[in-house]
Amino acid sequence: MAPSSKQAILRIGKLTYAEEAWQDLASLGELIVFPGPAQDNDPKALFLKNLKDGLYDNVVALYRSNDSTSVGTLSNSTRIMTN
Repeated sequence: MAPSSKQAILRIGKLTYAEEAWQDLASLGELIVFPGPAQDNDPKALFLKNLKDGLYDNVVALYRSNDSTSVGTLSNSTRIMTN
């Protein structure tokens, strides 16, 4: 999927009680969801690949749910890739 030119809001992980509030954010930008862990992959490696491939270039806001810990910390490894 090619990145859009519209501002985007990225959510990492699932929501339990706030799906309606999440959908309301669509008025502010494109909603992108990184689902987190899947059975046969490394979520952090996939997230970093998506970042490197430009899928998150238009992200202006990020929400991490409690179950997003499988992606690991978003520290120097992600900052280096965005500079």
